[in-house]
Amino acid sequence: MIRLLSSKLADLLVRNKIVAIEDREVYIYGYEILISSVIGVFTVILLGVFLNSFVESLLFLIIFVTIRQCSGGYHANSYMKCIVSFVAVYVFVIIVLHFVLPYYSLFIWAILSVVCMSVILDLAPIENPQKPLTAEIKSRNRKRAIVMSLIILVVSALLYVIVPRISLIMMLTLLSICMLMIYENLRGGANHEDN
Repeated sequence: MIRLLSSKLADLLVRNKIVAIEDREVYIYGYEILISSVIGVFTVILLGVFLNSFVESLLFLIIFVTIRQCSGGYHANSYMKCIVSFVAVYVFVIIVLHFVLPYYSLFIWAILSVVCMSVILDLAPIENPQKPLTAEIKSRNRKRAIVMSLIILVVSALLYVIVPRISLIMMLTLLSICMLMIYENLRGGANHEDN
């Protein structure tokens, strides 16, 4: 469905002489990414409204998308699997949020912080086999992943006292990113051919 819609959009651009026929595949790929991303984001926001967790959904999206762009992690081998896994991660985070929140403490925050930063420092960035990174981009993405994760940890620590629920959603989102990094690393990361 996503491929068909992307092809039709690219064909429309070619027909109207906005895009050269040689660039058609590039536009199809771009539309596939755009459409699958919009479906994933829309689904998470819709679930957030349905689960009375709209603010949590927005925080999840902002943190997840921002950090994942530079940290890398699991990459599905189809757009549908990507959407399903993205939504499943969100649902997992919301479920864990409700179970952990009554027990959330600075001790739990500290454990999550150590685990997350250990993974980020050890693994970031994990490459997508379809988009290998140059040494310069790897270095830049690594620095960005570390800095952004540290900012999230600091903000989460400050919010712990005022709004523990928001602090925890930030930590759980970062943890979910780290879990996806570990999973992809175990599959072989950039060396894994079945992505």
